[in-house]
Amino acid sequence: MKQLGFIGLGTMGKGMALNLTRAGYPLAVHDIRPEPVQELVKAGAKAAGSPREVAENSEVVITMVTSSPHVEQVMFGPDGVLAD
Repeated sequence: MKQLGFIGLGTMGKGMALNLTRAGYPLAVHDIRPEPVQELVKAGAKAAGSPREVAENSEVVITMVTSSPHVEQVMFGPDGVLAD
């Protein structure tokens, strides 16, 4: 089973990530808020300290963030998925 990563645990993202965890997928998660990350960890996911850490520990990365600036930060920011 592929290692998945999930970035963005808001209204939509948290539910999707919980469903993946309940289905048995190994999941690394990250959000700017600690509460949804803690909830996912209790459900069996692994917390990641940054989007980059999610990418380093995943074969597939799913993002569920609200706007283009958030996508740019998650992907290209200093600790982003595609950071140098």
